[in-house]
Amino acid sequence: MKDGRMLSESEKKELLQKAYEIRLFRPEDAAAVCSWLRSEEEMRMWSAGTFEAFPLSRDVLNTFYTAHNQKSYYPLMLSEERGGEAAGHVLLRLLDTESHTFRLAHYILRPELRGMGLGKVLLRKIIDFARSELQAERLILVVFTRNLPAYFTYRALGFRRSSENNEYYRLNGKVREFIEMELDL
Repeated sequence: MKDGRMLSESEKKELLQKAYEIRLFRPEDAAAVCSWLRSEEEMRMWSAGTFEAFPLSRDVLNTFYTAHNQKSYYPLMLSEERGGEAAGHVLLRLLDTESHTFRLAHYILRPELRGMGLGKVLLRKIIDFARSELQAERLILVVFTRNLPAYFTYRALGFRRSSENNEYYRLNGKVREFIEMELDL
């Protein structure tokens, strides 16, 4: 949606053709990221339970990122080039220095940008950034089994299941099934 209306096909095509850049998350980005989380369940699934209170406040998000070592946590923003509007957010977290393995987490797009293929475009940029800037050799992530659009996006980009066994997570008193996926770079 844009200005309260649905995007036209030409506006969607224009968004997909824009150039996007990755930059480090800044404290002033927190308000936008928090506003993209439209429900408590969406917030809990996005954060895998990292954050408890909904709505998530910018102070809580900023405190979380400030408290973690920048040598292992890389909160990033995806935006239109040359200081344009923020399009998404992701956290890359170093898990293993020997194997250069990073966890891709907290990936979210602005709500009006979802469902049109932009997530795949931006994930390619994230993968390239992880490889070239962080010297990542492997990315891992978890995706809830009911989040089929995300699962198929990850598959299309080369992620594969880490094991045949699904795992379970309790979220708001409900058991949610998830899959761990990995991509060798």
